[in-house]
Amino acid sequence: MKKIISFIVILGLTLAASVNIGGVLPGMPCSTATAEAAYISFGPISLYPAYLQIPLGVPVVLDAETYPAGGTLFWSSSDPSVATVDQEGCLTPVSPGEAVITCMLVDEPYGVAECGVLVVAEGKILLWEYPPEYVDLDAIIAEMEEEFALNPPEVPWPDAWPDDLPKMEGTVTSAGGDFAEPAGLYVMLTIPDVDIVKAYVNELAALGFKGKPMEYDGSLFVQLSGNGYAEIMVSYTESEQQCFVGVKK
Repeated sequence: MKKIISFIVILGLTLAASVNIGGVLPGMPCSTATAEAAYISFGPISLYPAYLQIPLGVPVVLDAETYPAGGTLFWSSSDPSVATVDQEGCLTPVSPGEAVITCMLVDEPYGVAECGVLVVAEGKILLWEYPPEYVDLDAIIAEMEEEFALNPPEVPWPDAWPDDLPKMEGTVTSAGGDFAEPAGLYVMLTIPDVDIVKAYVNELAALGFKGKPMEYDGSLFVQLSGNGYAEIMVSYTESEQQCFVGVKK
């Protein structure tokens, strides 16, 4: 289970366009950032993550929990020239290198937890529950991006999609809704070319639906109505190659 959690944490962070751990963005103060705990250990203190890769300029608050809650903690760094930590658990990268952050319970001699830190000049934040053995991080990231970002799982169009409405060609990434709901039916597709979207809109127009498409920088948006339908919305974003089709009766 812990390996699965680690995989999910690393995946979510590596696919993010900007670093965000509990609300932290590059340059934001530590008080706004918290590395959320993914597991609880059965001892006087637990610390997450156990190992952290962090780029310069991105402070992070480590997550420590005491048992019972409310214990007084003392934080320290094995090498302040690489990474410093204040008494709130705010870790600040100083220079590329490795260090160990230690968190101790003041009134409990056995209450000690550690977090290994690898500071890099630039890159993504990566978290592990345990210090990793040697791995090719670039290869792992590329593999995950290929599997989950570039090839999302295809899902079917809604079973309730009306027979009198066409379906667009493309990879359906999400779909759902119900005509009984205010939101109606919707489909999200990955479409490589705006011309496919234009052909779909033209097909709707040929069926008698009315609406004026708006185009900008290769993207397209149109609201159509007619033939007993209150609205058919088609919105395509070229930069993300994503097309939303929504239908309301």
